[in-house]
Amino acid sequence: MIGTTRLWLPANPTYNEDITMWDVPPEKVTVKISNETALGNTPQGNQKAFLISARGNGTINGKSVSFHGLWDFDTGVMIDDYPRDTEPVFIALGIKKFMPSVTVFSDTNIELGPSDNPLDLRTIFIITALPIAFAILLIAVYRRRTKRKH
Repeated sequence: MIGTTRLWLPANPTYNEDITMWDVPPEKVTVKISNETALGNTPQGNQKAFLISARGNGTINGKSVSFHGLWDFDTGVMIDDYPRDTEPVFIALGIKKFMPSVTVFSDTNIELGPSDNPLDLRTIFIITALPIAFAILLIAVYRRRTKRKH
């Protein structure tokens, strides 16, 4: 047995919930959820994600290890992770070298849900605010002109 995969963690975790990152007897490593309101950039748009950035409370092969990564909040699918060299799936596939700052998650057939992008809301606000402001200005000018005539 190579280890416990982190490609898929439990979905919908709560803040400070313990998540098992490694469970190969006699070693077990758990960490606490650091933040449950992060945004992860995926091929399906920005998704609500949970963040883990903590030293595990255990060891892997006798060494302490820290975990840093983002997982989709609704499905638990890994969006990005570090260190990648301890991920059992990568070990099993013989993947040993990784490019720094390259997102692991590049595509999936899993439906992650609607994009959770605050920039979308800002764009909608700007697009709707300009015509509304213009309409208010036109109404104000119209009312002033009609008052002058009477």
